[in-house]
Amino acid sequence: MTAQREWFEKDYYKVLGVGDSATDKEITRAYRKLAKEFHPDANPGSEERFKEISAAYDVLGDAPKRKEYDEVRRLGPAAGGFGSGGAGGFGGQGFPGGGGQSFNTGDLGDLFGGLFGGPRRQRQQRGGDIEAQLKIAFRDAVMGQTTSIQLSGNGAPRTVNVRIPAGVVDKQRIRLKGKGFPGANGGPAGDLYIDVNVLPD
Repeated sequence: MTAQREWFEKDYYKVLGVGDSATDKEITRAYRKLAKEFHPDANPGSEERFKEISAAYDVLGDAPKRKEYDEVRRLGPAAGGFGSGGAGGFGGQGFPGGGGQSFNTGDLGDLFGGLFGGPRRQRQQRGGDIEAQLKIAFRDAVMGQTTSIQLSGNGAPRTVNVRIPAGVVDKQRIRLKGKGFPGANGGPAGDLYIDVNVLPD
């Protein structure tokens, strides 16, 4: 609830001295200027102000976070203010079937899609692609072949079995879906691209 309450109470745009329609470059420029001015090393006693500036940029400098922050701020007044008595912000009226008590702020979890899981939430990322070279005999290219390739490099050292289709030609590229680098945070793996070199008969 800390991030939730803080996002309602803090106007990060005001902290950085920019408007809510500021571009990413304007936000970064404002942050760098303020961070330099209020850095504790250059301005002793300004630690709290520096933390506030950093917290504001942590949200506004990240496009997905900024979008969520804007949405939360937009919906904030309608939610009645968190940490101040739940549905009391509605004045206890305007909701059929039991006054303001029928509204549960916990229901906003679905609305915000788990927004308040905290700023440390990590997104899924697709793994990178890998390229490899394979030399095969002309006869194997004509007939087709199952072989193995030893991949090497940072994060890639392993053996992969490859089915070379019959009739493959020199310099043909074969794609093996999902055989590249593993994804981050549960994301899909990248692809493996094999450039085939057919040796003369």
